[in-house]
Amino acid sequence: MKNFYMLLIISMIFFVSKPVYLQSQSTQEEDLKNFKLLGEVNEHHQFLYQLAGEWKVNFVNYQLEETTSGIGESKSQIIYGGRYLEIKNVILVQGSGYESTTLIGYDNRKEKYILIAYDNSTNYPTIFTGTYNVAKKQFTFIGRDYMIFLKKEVEIKIELTIDRENKFTSKFYYGDTKSPTIAMELVYIRK
Repeated sequence: MKNFYMLLIISMIFFVSKPVYLQSQSTQEEDLKNFKLLGEVNEHHQFLYQLAGEWKVNFVNYQLEETTSGIGESKSQIIYGGRYLEIKNVILVQGSGYESTTLIGYDNRKEKYILIAYDNSTNYPTIFTGTYNVAKKQFTFIGRDYMIFLKKEVEIKIELTIDRENKFTSKFYYGDTKSPTIAMELVYIRK
């Protein structure tokens, strides 16, 4: 009789624990599947490929009392298995070199594009979120940055438009979203 109760208890533990184990295994498999989906390269990433290549750059800065312009070069490449576009600019403006590195990717979690930019004139990144309009062939990014000549942080909008296969334009605006002021424009022509 004692063995019967012992066998009954062991059987109950087995039957109760088996569904818990299977449920735990199922949850882990589902979590792994969701994790893989978040890391997938999808159609949103494909739009970044249009910007890859080597480019001549024409630069105009409207932020100062006097408009300044410059020329330079840019190299853009798709990195990390198609997840990001890395853009490296070197531009000569009034005898000074301006260098920047920009990363653009698509965040599958937030369903938005992310742009992170660094340059040799600041000590902090500028971070934007954005969308892509297929009909216009245009990325639009919104973020905030400190404008030194305004002495305050303002909203910044970047419109990156694919004009044609061998040309794209990047325009930076600041201020009121209903009537923003253009700050600078970069025109990229494929080499």
